[in-house]
Amino acid sequence: MAMPARILEFQSTKPSSTMVGSSPAMDKLRKIIALVAPKNVNVLILGETGVGKELVARAIHDQSPRKQKPFVVVNCPVFAEGLIESELFGHSKGAFTGAHNHNPGLFRSANGGTIFLDEIGEMPLSMQVKILRAVETREIQPVGSRYAQTLDVRILAATNRDLKKAVQDGGFREDLYYRLGVVDITVPPLRDRIEDVPLLIDHFIELFLSREPELVHPNPDILVQIVQMATGLPGNIRELNNLVQRATMGTLDYANVTILSEEKIRAAVVKYNPFKFSLQQRNAKLIDIIATVGGFDRTNLGSFIDASELNIKEVINSERAKVVLAARGDGKTIREILVIFDISVKGLYNLVREYDLPGFPNRKAS
Repeated sequence: MAMPARILEFQSTKPSSTMVGSSPAMDKLRKIIALVAPKNVNVLILGETGVGKELVARAIHDQSPRKQKPFVVVNCPVFAEGLIESELFGHSKGAFTGAHNHNPGLFRSANGGTIFLDEIGEMPLSMQVKILRAVETREIQPVGSRYAQTLDVRILAATNRDLKKAVQDGGFREDLYYRLGVVDITVPPLRDRIEDVPLLIDHFIELFLSREPELVHPNPDILVQIVQMATGLPGNIRELNNLVQRATMGTLDYANVTILSEEKIRAAVVKYNPFKFSLQQRNAKLIDIIATVGGFDRTNLGSFIDASELNIKEVINSERAKVVLAARGDGKTIREILVIFDISVKGLYNLVREYDLPGFPNRKAS
């Protein structure tokens, strides 16, 4: 089975792990990496979306005795639950329908080097117990094989979730949490290293212009605006990168550089009326509607949503729940709510159950 693009990356083709910045927060991060990298311990890398957790993992690998060996990146959420075991641990030919060839798996591909489990917090519980065994014993058992295989691999993992809360809520195994986090490193958000923004912008401009000489150096006024926006970018460095790239392409208009936030997007949803949105529409169409209603630049809005990983459908549903709860609080009957919002009984009670809305009689899920 062919491995998805960018799942498997080796030392010979990997990007540089150079981290840009001279702020106290970055100096502290570099010192921690320098201390941890030579030790053969598991590391859990924590931080918000877009702060550069993979870059930290690469830096740990590059400063370790394994630096000449493979560095394999696994983006945990991209795998369907039924396929993740065979992709990680491999499978024998004929192990299941469609297994026409032997697949060594990503753990074996990292043998001697480092495997980086990105977004480990999204790993299904059913798979977490098997990851735990691999972490504890450094052994894996390919699907369809009766024999375990011993590996020499360092395990790094990262998440933007609060794993302690996930453990308390039953969404993440406590034993796996402690096994992965022998050492944990928190990567600072951009707002805590704001003095690095000019250096990052210069770095991104140099990078983009070296790759595509036909791009232009951005207008200084736009760069000043981007610097002013930096503390409010929920997508952190990834979003800053997107803005600078658009500026070098000449597609970032000074007048359209808007400081977006989830609150502004929610306000646009409410203005349009959340019940007018059809969740069957593609995300692109929903973004078009929200951009029009909110007066946002559509490209800027799309970049914001990509960088912040905002779930538009979740925003719409949660705003639906708010207005339904407000109507109930104003004394509206269930029948009146159904008419006012043109919603079905099933749709209403789906919202009631999903958001645990008070003031509604119990109704079993259909």
